[in-house]
Amino acid sequence: MSKAKILLFLDLTWGQSYIYGKAMHRDRVYAINIQYGRKELRLPEELLYPDSNEAIIHLYTDSGNRITAKYTIQVSRNDMIEVYDEDVTNAIAKELPVEMLIEFN
Repeated sequence: MSKAKILLFLDLTWGQSYIYGKAMHRDRVYAINIQYGRKELRLPEELLYPDSNEAIIHLYTDSGNRITAKYTIQVSRNDMIEVYDEDVTNAIAKELPVEMLIEFN
């Protein structure tokens, strides 16, 4: 059962081999980067839920597709949202997500 949830609205675009853009939550805007790499999720400290070290993310597209992945959470060194995951990057290659729900465990 999840402890807390955060819904972010996404404005993404393709880079050369990565996806980047903005993630909006309430009155804050965060930089976000999704790319190939060893499976990891890094979040700014202010988005972390106390005593949570794992999270499930759900990425939703305009057409209703959902991509889900589970991660061990790390604090972002760049104060941005960073997702490193080959499967997720490949899954959103054809249609970029517009929302991301983070469920903390």
